Amino acid sequence: MSPLKVGSMVAGFCIAAVIALIAFSPSSSTATSDSQNSDLIGNTSPEFEATSLDGEAVSVSFDVNSTNEDEWVVLNFFALWCIECKKEHPALEQFNDVLADSGKGRMISVVFGNENLEQVEKFFVSQNKNSDGLPWPVIDKPRLSFDLGVNKIPETVVINSQGTIVYHVKGEAECGKLAGAIGLDVAECGGL
Repeated sequence: MSPLKVGSMVAGFCIAAVIALIAFSPSSSTATSDSQNSDLIGNTSPEFEATSLDGEAVSVSFDVNSTNEDEWVVLNFFALWCIECKKEHPALEQFNDVLADSGKGRMISVVFGNENLEQVEKFFVSQNKNSDGLPWPVIDKPRLSFDLGVNKIPETVVINSQGTIVYHVKGEAECGKLAGAIGLDVAECGGL
């Protein structure tokens, strides 16, 4: 084989290897990004009403004049096809326990995109370590993703009682970081 053919084959192999590395390397869409660089921080969340998958009414409203720092809303956007969404679920369940015990707010999961709602409910019920029902409200409100500018999942936003987004995570949420964002004891998260 001539040196020219060997060189061409080596160059072709190197190009194929670089393309494969780029194509199969973890993308930035799956990496966790904390809120420091988020365009959502400081924005106002829309108020909304919805029905949870278990039939319960869910209403979120804010008081721009509120001085109460103990009324937080945490919205987690997810889909069943999203592997990171499923991986973060134990940390969200731990955070929900910490949040519920503190009495300082509530968590709501928002279905992202067009999902089979029966399957969504089955997933949440099967993952709930505390009871046979949903661990927290799960709503199908596609417009909310659009209104908040959520475009990659999982994403989680923390909203204060005035309706201002104060913390935003693109990627898997961690119990300790969510707890810290609203002044809860991070140690209660047990490393999640």
